[in-house]
Amino acid sequence: MQAHSLSAEISGYFTSSDIDIPSVSAVSQRRDLLYPEIFKSINRRFLSSIDNLSTLNGYYILAQDDTQISYGQDSIVCQYHLNALYDCINHVF
Repeated sequence: MQAHSLSAEISGYFTSSDIDIPSVSAVSQRRDLLYPEIFKSINRRFLSSIDNLSTLNGYYILAQDDTQISYGQDSIVCQYHLNALYDCINHVF
């Protein structure tokens, strides 16, 4: 997501005129089928790929492009815009 409406994101992603563009409702329904654990798994895999890098007191010091935090009634959502993720200690992207 690039901070646009879901409709704009869908039309920007499906640029070929040869295919039917899915509706916002269809994308939302499919997105709801994702298991939250998948994001934990992705995070664990990412961290295990850099486990040989130096840390500061056991923490990786990473910088990213942009962070958006949204506060809902019952939840907090934190989104990272990752064009490049930079390791400030090891000086690698």
